[in-house]
Amino acid sequence: LYEDRHSADSADSADNYQLEADLRSAFTAKKLAIQYQPKIYFRDGSIAGFEALMRWNHPQRGSVSPELFIAIAESAGLIGEMTEWAVQTALRETADTAGNGSPGVSVNVSANTLFDPCFPFVIDSAVSMWNTDYSKLTLEITESVLMENFDGALKLLNEFRTKGITISIDDFGTGYSSLAYFKHLPADEVKIDRTFVTNMTQCEEDLRLVEAIISLSHGFNLAVVAEGIEDEATYQALKDLGCDVAQGFYISKAIDAKSIPLWHHQ
Repeated sequence: LYEDRHSADSADSADNYQLEADLRSAFTAKKLAIQYQPKIYFRDGSIAGFEALMRWNHPQRGSVSPELFIAIAESAGLIGEMTEWAVQTALRETADTAGNGSPGVSVNVSANTLFDPCFPFVIDSAVSMWNTDYSKLTLEITESVLMENFDGALKLLNEFRTKGITISIDDFGTGYSSLAYFKHLPADEVKIDRTFVTNMTQCEEDLRLVEAIISLSHGFNLAVVAEGIEDEATYQALKDLGCDVAQGFYISKAIDAKSIPLWHHQ
């Protein structure tokens, strides 16, 4: 049994090493891509913005799960460069089609990237290069990242907010933050974790959790985004609860940059 487990672990390690090498090559060769998932307002169905999602189509393996290759990028020390590229690409591709008053784009940021001293300069450079405005950018930070170093994150995120950047707390509800932290949350919106959204029409506990998050967030003047909406019943339940923004396959799958203009006039 030990030998079988050791062989399996060795095979997994070798596979991860190969994937890391392939990811480095793909990134260097500009073979990664960004797609954009639309978000809409519940109140009238108008476009609220787009979330930038990194994609990797491996020549032999096909589409590689973002959860897998982002984790590899983190362990390999690639995530900072990849996030910089994602910010640059997202602002460029949305600036190409966006005029004044058009919706902005959100980019996910890891702990390593957030606390990198160079990251604020990365943002400044991208905003300047593509002649856009800070208000067109949203940074999505997971609740677990926030809880790793709340005081440090508080300072950094409030500096970003002062510039006009929107701060969104992603996967909200899974980081076990207390109300003591909640009242000092350095954010403009929270995104309810999809695990609660997916089952809320079948699970009374999840429904009550979602209802509580929406009520509490609104009490602190935070907008609420629900991601992972996959059917009309869930969409309607969230709308009835007063949720602000909807995201998920029921609204739209992720789209290429060339399709963004079709959403600007929604």
